[in-house]
Amino acid sequence: MRELDRKKKAAQTREDFKKANEELLALQAEIAVKEKEEERRIEEYSKKREALEHLKRTKEAERFKQKQEIRQTMIDR
Repeated sequence: MRELDRKKKAAQTREDFKKANEELLALQAEIAVKEKEEERRIEEYSKKREALEHLKRTKEAERFKQKQEIRQTMIDR
């Protein structure tokens, strides 16, 4: 009787560990998906920021060029 109880407990413990491992793997997979999504959002934000910085530099260069042209026109008169 005791031997049977020990075997049942051991089998139950193995099943519990198996279930816990499966849950852990599922959680790890879920975390990996969330991390990938976060990395994608960070990359997207970085690209938008770079594009805005490029646009800002371009606009500044255009304004500078226009001011220089106006100055040169005034000097040429």
